[in-house]
Amino acid sequence: MSFLRSEDDLHTVAHYKRVFEYFAFDKEFAEDYQKNPSEALMRIGVDIKPEDIGDIYGVNDKTDAAAAYKHMFDAKMQMRDNIRENCKPDNEHFAKWRDRQMNRCLSTAGTASYANILTPCVIELSEGCSVGCKFCAVGAEKLKSVFRYTGDNAKLFNEVLDVMQDILGQSAYSGALYYCCEPLDNPDYEKFSEDFYNRSGRQPQVTTAVALRDKDRTHRLLKDLDSKPSTIYRFSVLSKEQAEQIFAEFDPVELMRVELIPQYPEASMFKGFASAGRARENDYYTDSRAYESICCITGFVINMPAKTVRMLVPVSASDEYPTGEIFFDKRQFTDAEDLRAIVNDMIGRNINNKLPRDKNLKFYDYVSLREDKEHGTVLCVPGYQKYLESVFNGSGKYTAEFLLEGKHKASEIVSEVTDLYHTDPVDVYSSLYYFWKEGLIDEFH
Repeated sequence: MSFLRSEDDLHTVAHYKRVFEYFAFDKEFAEDYQKNPSEALMRIGVDIKPEDIGDIYGVNDKTDAAAAYKHMFDAKMQMRDNIRENCKPDNEHFAKWRDRQMNRCLSTAGTASYANILTPCVIELSEGCSVGCKFCAVGAEKLKSVFRYTGDNAKLFNEVLDVMQDILGQSAYSGALYYCCEPLDNPDYEKFSEDFYNRSGRQPQVTTAVALRDKDRTHRLLKDLDSKPSTIYRFSVLSKEQAEQIFAEFDPVELMRVELIPQYPEASMFKGFASAGRARENDYYTDSRAYESICCITGFVINMPAKTVRMLVPVSASDEYPTGEIFFDKRQFTDAEDLRAIVNDMIGRNINNKLPRDKNLKFYDYVSLREDKEHGTVLCVPGYQKYLESVFNGSGKYTAEFLLEGKHKASEIVSEVTDLYHTDPVDVYSSLYYFWKEGLIDEFH
């Protein structure tokens, strides 16, 4: 998909975006702009006039330039939603489990959870990270090793892609080639990325904190990005000085498909992502978000240099889950076929789509009920509210009250609700399955 209405918009959108970035990164520029817009724009070297900008603080279409920028912004959001939809695995058992985890994330964060695409598979090409950002939400350890593009390693990498495609379908290619690491720590990242693209037709997304480490390499990376179907890259910007260096090194058109993320408190629009991992340890973010996790995976992280695979899902960070991840399993593999056996075994052992019958059922702690004069009982979660009077002939309300207590098994809830309120047992079971499918019943404790 194209981010532009037409190629004629490229120059305008790129320069409009650069102005927006200055507002995000530089408080002094924002102040200067309020005093003398023309002079402020001239100082940063953009080819755009104040009357073309409109309201820089809101994505609007009040001018043609703003409309072109809004089109790009909306196209990026549509691309994200498309990737999220295409992440659905072919494996039906796995897909149902992922849907439930997506619903769980929606209940805790509402539409903010859409930012995490929940891909079923990510591959890491290095073990650890050389950067050590204070805000690293997954608490990446120091760099230990990288997976170089040798004959044997390239063969294993492509065999791993084969195996994951066999298990998950095309959704195996919905992820990235990094997670708990810095992608550009691997000198051969581009070679693996090219293999990935040749097999899938999709350029894997990159987020890097070292865009200035090897400027020539970054220029080549951006040129390659522009030659392939649309995706976006991200640069984590760690200081105002680094922002200024990036603006000086890369022209606006070159960065048109790069999101610059201000990761330092002095930035005008600094807000961070999630208070998890080292950010949580260091109190790096002073504000709170509805969903404290950057985990974009519901499935598997395969680390190539260590030859490990771990299975995880996102959760809002807490003392119990400090990095905003729930880990199910981690194992070592020897080759691609061994990985196949391990992943299939992990799916079999850890994924249960049936309503548990042998333990007490309980809502997650963030679920509550309240009474509304007009609508009756309302189920409340951070992400949304739902009126329960209409859920399975009202049995949803009574079932929810028992789930709030967390002291009864499924059969006991059905028996109690049926006897107390003279409801149809089928409706009560349907209510239980509804809450289970919506990801509201705690399955991790």
